[in-house]
Amino acid sequence: MNNISLSSFGEIIISELTCWTIQCWHLDTYPAFGSLIVVEYDHTCCFGVVSRIQTQANDKSRTPFAFGKTRQELQQEQPHIFQLLHTTVQCIPLSYKDHHHIIHEIPQRSAPIHTFAGVASAALLKDFFESPAWLITFFNLAQHDPLFDELLIALLRTGHQQGALQQKNIQEIIDIFSLMTHSDYRKLKIFLQRIEIFID
Repeated sequence: MNNISLSSFGEIIISELTCWTIQCWHLDTYPAFGSLIVVEYDHTCCFGVVSRIQTQANDKSRTPFAFGKTRQELQQEQPHIFQLLHTTVQCIPLSYKDHHHIIHEIPQRSAPIHTFAGVASAALLKDFFESPAWLITFFNLAQHDPLFDELLIALLRTGHQQGALQQKNIQEIIDIFSLMTHSDYRKLKIFLQRIEIFID
């Protein structure tokens, strides 16, 4: 498939059916919260959404120290300290593409360790958002996450910014959101108010 080679930013270091942890190759090069990520294995392209971003020390027994200096000053005076840090992102898998068809379910096998991860292209984003069925998987896996609402809005914003969300997609998403929240009027109203910011 080779869909992600130009946009790869890291590789999977912890793999579960419902979560990937990806270590970024460069400390400050990582996808934004809510980005759609793709990984390829077993001739399958799998989609996941970035749900966590964390920068920490390589050695878990040590923590970064506050020097009282700007980042620029530290890079000039003590550049080695940045080599002792790394950034990881966590992704929730939502769908996979098999034989040119997107299946909105979690992949049946967890992604192998060291599989490269990349940001989905505009074309893959459009394919992903073509059906709103991913939202059901999203609810099943993320509804108890304290950042659930923020993550959903961020993912929709990603699709909107890349031109992957059409008006019909938005209406379908609203319908499923209402269904999955048991027609909770207050929750639906807040959701509609928030997506008005970036959807015409």
